[in-house]
Amino acid sequence: MGSAWWIGAGFLLACLVWSGCSGNKSEPEPGPTVDGQPDANLPAATSDTNFDQLANVESFEQAASAQLKKITEWIESSRQDPSLLKSISAADYRSAEFDSGQLVTLRDAGFSVQKMNPPPDASDDSSQPALTAYASSLETTWRQLLSPMGDPAERKPIEQRAKFKVTQVQLEGNSAQTIVIVSVFAKFDNDTSTEVNCTLDVQWNQGAEGAKPLIRAIAVNDYETARFDGTSGVTFTDRTRDLINDNPDLVEQFSHGTEYWTSRLMLGDYAGHFGLAVGDINGDQRDDIYICQPAGLPNRLLVQQEDGRIEDQSSEANLDILDQTRSALFVDLDNDGDQDLLVAAASFLLVFENEGKTQLKLRDKLFEARSAYSLSAADFDNDGDVDIYACGYSALFGAGPFPFAYPFHDANNGGRNVLYENDGQGNLRDITDSVGLDQNNSRFSMAAAWEDFDLDGDLDLYVANDFGRNSLYQNQDGQFQNVAEQQDVEDQSFGMSVDWSDVNHDGRPDLYVSNMFSSAGNRVSFQSGYMSRQPELQSRVQYMARGNSLFLGAPEAFTDASIESNVWMGRWAWGSKFVDLDNDSWDDVVVANGYLTRQASKDL
Repeated sequence: MGSAWWIGAGFLLACLVWSGCSGNKSEPEPGPTVDGQPDANLPAATSDTNFDQLANVESFEQAASAQLKKITEWIESSRQDPSLLKSISAADYRSAEFDSGQLVTLRDAGFSVQKMNPPPDASDDSSQPALTAYASSLETTWRQLLSPMGDPAERKPIEQRAKFKVTQVQLEGNSAQTIVIVSVFAKFDNDTSTEVNCTLDVQWNQGAEGAKPLIRAIAVNDYETARFDGTSGVTFTDRTRDLINDNPDLVEQFSHGTEYWTSRLMLGDYAGHFGLAVGDINGDQRDDIYICQPAGLPNRLLVQQEDGRIEDQSSEANLDILDQTRSALFVDLDNDGDQDLLVAAASFLLVFENEGKTQLKLRDKLFEARSAYSLSAADFDNDGDVDIYACGYSALFGAGPFPFAYPFHDANNGGRNVLYENDGQGNLRDITDSVGLDQNNSRFSMAAAWEDFDLDGDLDLYVANDFGRNSLYQNQDGQFQNVAEQQDVEDQSFGMSVDWSDVNHDGRPDLYVSNMFSSAGNRVSFQSGYMSRQPELQSRVQYMARGNSLFLGAPEAFTDASIESNVWMGRWAWGSKFVDLDNDSWDDVVVANGYLTRQASKDL
């Protein structure tokens, strides 16, 4: 479980905190205190979680995942040895046939997309899928599921990979039922590729103690396939090495991963959270990039040349900062027509004034927004200059009595976000409290985005928070009020990023928030023995594990369209951005995801 150590540990920590580690005691343990007195904002610890049940579930997940890896091996193998699938198939295996000919075509140009019709209603016998025609072997089932990818004997992909995630487990006697998310990708030498994504209901026979579980049946809950025919104008090629090959310093730095540098530098934070800024710093109509770095590695200004190459001008521009830097932003602060630069270093928010030809002068150091996780710019007061909002996250480990976010699902002990008003000359002044943005302003904020959601002519502000409720600040003549609860967009989850777009072309802004999908969280939080006496809190944790959210704008309040629009599964999502990739006037959404994965002998 190394790939999900933090989020899995987080949910287990939540179990321990909320249940008080009190085993089978019937009386609740005392709740947390502040200065020796009970804190009314923190939940009392209770003994409403069956840890033995959770341990059994996680133990079974490991055994089932080990068996599913054999399907991965079978898919990725050019020989596809049938004995691999026979070794994990129960003697009484029988599943409904999957007919790819019944898929509905949603798109058929460049990227062709097909999706399964909604499945029929379940039969009265919930222990078995509703079957009409049968596939009598596991190999037959998987050949049917992969049939849109072509004949395996003929397709000969140059790259092929498969991934399985067990997201829910229900144990009953010698049987088990799991929900498994599957992703299979194949790339071919003619620049075409095919991807199959599906959600399966997999039933198992557990057998005797110590025996490996065997697959008894598979039902398809959801199925989608996407083909790229090589003709679309929307293609991406990794050109990183081509662009940096002329600079040995860049090659040396970017050829190594995080673990390489952590073994050589005393980094305060090496897990990520370091952003970049894109802007035209020298006015040549070509985008340049400023890359933020952890402490000890210099920030980089990469200036695009006429031939498309990049040139490292960090030192010449006095921007090769060695301080830990979490975010940066190109923006014209003084209205002189060129791009200035904000850099959120560890000790200060640094304001650099652009003096032309990549010559920047340090103009100001602002202490209030030191080590800001993200920066956003907008003219919130409609006075003709851009103002700056900085997300403070957890300065000096938070503002409360605990060194971590608490309570886990609804924390309010984080750092302070700051709104800076611009005087038109590039001078920034902290006006956070005077405009009402001190409401709910200690929630471990990761990102913010501006949009006029109420269509009244001024910009409102949405803030995505890591632990708990997000905030939507409605701008009313320069004064802000948090209306996230009334607008149904608190999205109580691990908020990482936010973006706005009118995705359905109805004239109202819609909202996309990237969170962290957790298969471990889904498995734990849906158990009957998990927080059994606190159903509301259990429901909140289930929501936290769900993943990304899409909220559609409406006259009275937003509508949660995450599931039906199929945009919730962003995996361990960090950033998200709306962009019309194929120029068809409909915005697509790109989600950056992933995390450090390491194997350790004491992994859960």
